Amino acid sequence: MKKLLSLVLTLALAAGLAVPAMAAADDVPVITVQPQNVAVQPGEAFTLSVEANVPNGERVGYQWYYHNTTSTGAAWSAATYNSTVGADGRGYGLYYCTVYNYDRGKSETSLNSGLCVVSQGSLSEDETPVIGRQPVSISTGEGMTFSLSLEAEIPNEDTVGYQWYQWRYGGVVQQGEVTQSAYTAVSRGGGTYFCVVYNADKGLHAGSVVSAVVRVTQRPLTAREQLELLRNNRPSLREGLKSDPLFLINDAIETVSTYLMVGILWLLDLLGVPPDRQDSMGGDMFQRIAMVSVIPLLAIYVLVFALPVSLIMLPFRGLL
Repeated sequence: MKKLLSLVLTLALAAGLAVPAMAAADDVPVITVQPQNVAVQPGEAFTLSVEANVPNGERVGYQWYYHNTTSTGAAWSAATYNSTVGADGRGYGLYYCTVYNYDRGKSETSLNSGLCVVSQGSLSEDETPVIGRQPVSISTGEGMTFSLSLEAEIPNEDTVGYQWYQWRYGGVVQQGEVTQSAYTAVSRGGGTYFCVVYNADKGLHAGSVVSAVVRVTQRPLTAREQLELLRNNRPSLREGLKSDPLFLINDAIETVSTYLMVGILWLLDLLGVPPDRQDSMGGDMFQRIAMVSVIPLLAIYVLVFALPVSLIMLPFRGLL
């Protein structure tokens, strides 16, 4: 049966999943000084630095990242990172450092510094963007559309430029050509996001400022969200039969189950049942109603209509 039935009929997931061993708090580095933004002209050198220590006195290891890339060698694995912006602008952008317990390895003791940005030139205060409202973390269901936004302005009324990023393991990934103050996407497992704002009239890397880093966390889909996804993603009859010979059966089960659960939750809302009790009560009601009426009616529908039609259409799927 479809995922929705599994979700509503299984009201509690099994607990006690294995959890990897965690390092002791004294084994994990503590960052005492974060790297800071710097502004330089093409061809000029710059320095980024971070300060950290391990509470138990063991050594600190460092690994610097530039956007979503890193390199080996002493320049990338020290507390201070020195480099030069190329004449073509190579070197402008985002940096951060991963610190870890050198004596124990990265796997259990890694900690990322804050993001810093190497921007072009030294703009006056009136030419530098100011973020008035930061993006905020949100929680959403798998497959649902979410939106993050911020508000920024430049005192002299120059044009504000925007570029959104996702911060993934091992680097930051530019989110296409998203150059607006709002970023909208479909949730696929959640993620960590931020935006870089800059003075678009002065250039792509001019006066860059990094927004707050926010999390999009994953939570179970509500019945209403299941209904929304069903409406938005439901294929046509022709597409469904072409891709799935049992489409009529599966579609009926999913549709009836979703609408029934939404109706139950609507009734519980109307009766004033607290949201934290609706899932358990709704699940109990769903099982009882399904056993008494829905399952027998679905069985009749499948045997009398859906299964015969599916078998008749099976030889003609290639013509759809």
